[in-house]
Amino acid sequence: MRASLQTNDSDEINVNLVEMKDDLIESKSHSFIEVTENVLRELTRSIINEKWIKLFWNKRCEETIELEKTRGITKELKRKRGKKVIESERDEGSSGDEGKIKLKNSKKLKLVTKNMMLENSKDNVFRLININGDIK
Repeated sequence: MRASLQTNDSDEINVNLVEMKDDLIESKSHSFIEVTENVLRELTRSIINEKWIKLFWNKRCEETIELEKTRGITKELKRKRGKKVIESERDEGSSGDEGKIKLKNSKKLKLVTKNMMLENSKDNVFRLININGDIK
């Protein structure tokens, strides 16, 4: 049944594309103004974009909503989450200032490790190439 729906959708899209081409050709032949290709393209761009949105974008949104439902993704999960609080800091009973300092230090540590990993990956890429430019 799914295959038959896909063929019907593709047939419908093909029919709509043929109709759009026919409409464009007719409008060009019936106009009294001599039109260049660039101007025609600029005039029809908005018409074509609206039709593309109607044909494809709505279908794509429906498919993503179905996938999100099957995976259990809700609107609440998509919203931005609040700041993460580290559990270990709460357990230690540290004051607010010490907790903030530890949080800043952990962020700095993450940045430093990230930068080191990026540099190491760049070095590894350059080590693969010989002086002659050949890849090992």
